[in-house]
Amino acid sequence: MNNYYIKVILLEGCPYSINLENLMEQNKIIHKKFIRVNHSNKHLYKSDLINTFPQVYLNKYNSKGNLLLGGYEDFNNFIKIFKNNALDSNKINNFMKIKNWSKRATIRLIQLIN
Repeated sequence: MNNYYIKVILLEGCPYSINLENLMEQNKIIHKKFIRVNHSNKHLYKSDLINTFPQVYLNKYNSKGNLLLGGYEDFNNFIKIFKNNALDSNKINNFMKIKNWSKRATIRLIQLIN
């Protein structure tokens, strides 16, 4: 069993949220959890780190912590770089620098999309 999953916070009626959900289905992402929010409570999901939708996180089951990947564009770029491609240490290192993620977390996310 995989201990990690991708958590996605979707805003009802948001084109980027709809596109992200479709992107995950097209890429057969299995380990995922969608949280759907409406416009009246979207303020509860905004933070200093991200205030737009959708929001994509790497989460561990039975843990409160998570790592923010970003929104639709961030996830789409991650898919383009790492889906069905050989692991490239230069690409991994570049991603880690941009997102300030550990190598372990980056590899886990790559595993979840492949």
